[in-house]
Amino acid sequence: MNIDKINDEFIVDCTNNSKEERQQVYKFLVDNRDYGIHYLTNDYPIIACNKRSGQTDWVTLIQYYNWFNAKKDIPVYTFEQFKEMYLNENKMYSIKDLEKRKNGKCWVVQINTENEHKFLKSYFPEMTYYKSVLNGYIVDMTNCGISEFCNYDGGDYNKITINQIKEWNMENKKIIGYKLIKDTVENKAGVLYLKESNYVCRNGNYHSLEPKYVENNSDWFSPVYKEEYKVGDWVFGEILGTSLYNYEKNPVKILEIGGGYFRYDLGSVYSTSFSKGEISSRCELKQITKKATSDEIKQAQKTIVTMHSSNKGEFEIEVVDGKAWYRKEDKELPKEWIKDVINTFGEQGGINYPYKIEVESVKVGCMKGTRKEDWENVYKLLK
Repeated sequence: MNIDKINDEFIVDCTNNSKEERQQVYKFLVDNRDYGIHYLTNDYPIIACNKRSGQTDWVTLIQYYNWFNAKKDIPVYTFEQFKEMYLNENKMYSIKDLEKRKNGKCWVVQINTENEHKFLKSYFPEMTYYKSVLNGYIVDMTNCGISEFCNYDGGDYNKITINQIKEWNMENKKIIGYKLIKDTVENKAGVLYLKESNYVCRNGNYHSLEPKYVENNSDWFSPVYKEEYKVGDWVFGEILGTSLYNYEKNPVKILEIGGGYFRYDLGSVYSTSFSKGEISSRCELKQITKKATSDEIKQAQKTIVTMHSSNKGEFEIEVVDGKAWYRKEDKELPKEWIKDVINTFGEQGGINYPYKIEVESVKVGCMKGTRKEDWENVYKLLK
């Protein structure tokens, strides 16, 4: 059976499945079709997987079939069947350093299905076209300076399979230049020569920045690679789908990464619009402009403490880099002041008091009935 993640229409009956399992179906739709990220929070037992979003959530199959526009000819799968057919694929990895190509040979990929063909084309988008293949092989001519598919002619190629590409956890290390290790007449150690410079001047002599020259002078130059990214990295980007992060406004934490794309935590920095751990839609890796520094990460990381009040309901205090803020009024709450608030609670008075005084709640500003344990939770986070 041929699987088409984009166009196949079917129903997944998750009546007896957990919320987490149901959300795997929604994630599949968000990843592969025009479903918005708000679907990731849905929890319906019957999920109609349509080509386009809409009329997806149902309580029962009968409810769906009673709908005037129901598609009664599409298959109904259990979650287990859906998972086996659409989710149980090897994780895709990018290629870091094809050892099979280190001798300058091309590599060829054996493909057996149309899906493997689509995988190869989507995973290597720089390969802009391909031709008919012979004996199930596709050839990458990247060593020629450009990436394209051409016919396999039985030459001396390195042969790999789709599964090998998926299993090798490799990233394509691209050299962007060479750094000077020692002082020269012209420059101090540490100077970066971009690869596009074509030549380097060392002690009065000009040399071409060819790999062979650099290799033969490894005591003078070390390669500088294009920055690589992984899950857990904090990065800045150009266009990331929301004004909160566009144009390097705030860094984001990468939650998922694949061939040419990544997803990030929409709650990387505090916002009332997103929750921590809410996953973004796909963004192209080329939109990343730089990694965030440790200071920038600390600034982005913050903790929200939910506070109780008897008259205003719940309110929030934000702790950033060891300091507490009431963001609604953009007011910092000093550590010593919070300590004084905490000390207001509890037993009050002296030995001559006729009755014990127990303060169980305190009015702070306009917030009545605040609780000691909430203020203590804030205080624990402060520096």
